[in-house]
Amino acid sequence: PSDVSIYIDGEALTPQDNIILPGEMDVLPDLVPFPVSDLRLTPKNDRTILKFSSTMWNKGRGPLELIGDPANISILGDLDRNVYQRIVRSDGTERHKLVGQFLWHSMPGHLHYHFKDFAEYIFQSIQGITAPAIQEKATRCLWDTVAVDLSIEGAPKDKGYTSCDDKKRQGVSAGWGDVYKYTLADQYLDVEDLPQGTYRLEFHIDPLNLFAERSRDNNTSIAIVKLDVRNGIVEVIAAGG
Repeated sequence: PSDVSIYIDGEALTPQDNIILPGEMDVLPDLVPFPVSDLRLTPKNDRTILKFSSTMWNKGRGPLELIGDPANISILGDLDRNVYQRIVRSDGTERHKLVGQFLWHSMPGHLHYHFKDFAEYIFQSIQGITAPAIQEKATRCLWDTVAVDLSIEGAPKDKGYTSCDDKKRQGVSAGWGDVYKYTLADQYLDVEDLPQGTYRLEFHIDPLNLFAERSRDNNTSIAIVKLDVRNGIVEVIAAGG
């Protein structure tokens, strides 16, 4: 309550509002997705799936750091545990914003903690074909996997987050990116029933608007894709953010 006491009464706040408090603008993350890449068609259980890689990076001056609720840190198994975004302000004080849940993935190929509803993929026709859009929420473990721009103020030269196994802490440092390769389990969409045509594959970061960021205007990227399932053709013909 003391954080917002300096503001005059106005409209009601919700958890989805991007509230930036004094001393936070210069330490907040700014999450940006690159267009998906490495697209390929492959069979799975008598269906055709579209595999792809997705990369997002943090162009803000501070990290996206997620910490597990210490009150339920001893919970084991496939159970949700509350997660907070840790924001360390310029004066050293902190705000912990409740943003969602960690979930332990015990499936083969995972065996680590994911943040629920971190991203969303939408695959839909741009030619008016009456095919249903594929829309899937994606969980994600968060860590520094690739350096994108270490010239950003606040970007560390070395990885700050190095594991998805920690139920206490995950994140992406300023200037670093998190790559989800097409080889990872569940990194695909089922396109078996889609007709030949041109589609757009949208990659949204934080679709529920849970994180505090410097900006939410750059949380979506798009790839325009030529698809022909029957002939095994998938090709990106345009992409942008």
